[in-house]
Amino acid sequence: MHVRYQELFQIDAQELDDASKIRLLLRKMNTISHKQYIDYILPKEYKDYDFVTTINKLTQLFGRKISLFHRYNCMNTTKSQNQDFISYAALVNKRCEEFKISSITADQFKYLIFACV
Repeated sequence: MHVRYQELFQIDAQELDDASKIRLLLRKMNTISHKQYIDYILPKEYKDYDFVTTINKLTQLFGRKISLFHRYNCMNTTKSQNQDFISYAALVNKRCEEFKISSITADQFKYLIFACV
């Protein structure tokens, strides 16, 4: 679930039943993404799933997949001349978090180091 809506569902909407949470979540999706999800779960309908399953299916469909190439981009992060240090620090922080160092093997990390040459 997008960080923007996480607290909404964990705190503000915690008293809602699953069906209400799902309807609220699906209303926040743009038209194209909503159609993709509805087509993805066919022949079932959104009301056939509980909230956790819906989140899992949406993550499967739209969640960010971290590739080795994406991690390579993190290792090559540089500051442009017109970029201030605060925005550069934010970029470095975001890319390092997305890197997910604990989820790669030692061999994969070696490949990344080799590719950075």
